[in-house]
Amino acid sequence: MVLLASTGGVFYTEAKPGGDGLRTWTVEFPVSLHGGEGGSGTAADGQTSGGSVNMVDVNITTVTFQFTWTDNYRFATVSPAGAAFKVTSPLGITGESVVSPGSATATSITIQRVCGVPDPEDFRAATEADAARIAKTMYPANENGTGEWTIEILVTRDYMTPIHPTGSIAWTVTTRISTYTLELAERMTG
Repeated sequence: MVLLASTGGVFYTEAKPGGDGLRTWTVEFPVSLHGGEGGSGTAADGQTSGGSVNMVDVNITTVTFQFTWTDNYRFATVSPAGAAFKVTSPLGITGESVVSPGSATATSITIQRVCGVPDPEDFRAATEADAARIAKTMYPANENGTGEWTIEILVTRDYMTPIHPTGSIAWTVTTRISTYTLELAERMTG
């Protein structure tokens, strides 16, 4: 609105609105840690046994597999088990951990950089709905770690005699997953 003053009176006129009608939005990607899927099984001495864990999350940045096991061999006190653990992501990223016989009954494997976290970014949109649509188009869900992760376990043991009964371990795996989410906020300009 424009007001003009002159000696004869006041004139009033509507001015054309300024700006392009777009607002500034910021998209950010906070990371959170939570429990994931798990599994269990049995692995016999001297054989590679397997299993899998199905990850349903998207935008996975890091996964930690925590393995524990119980030695089922009846002479485990004199000939304890060791094990080599290997996990492989759906895209072929691998991680391994080897535990020598008798040293522990737990280990963990952490796979980092499954997918990268995008940098925050500003952009312009007329409405929040438009901003959400644009942000989801610019940053679709990353499914690099989504799907079946394979587990391979090889049990090793130092036997005291050449003739021995077969042993095994009962193993359990739990997972901790870091994922990011897309958050949108209007940035106030002044």
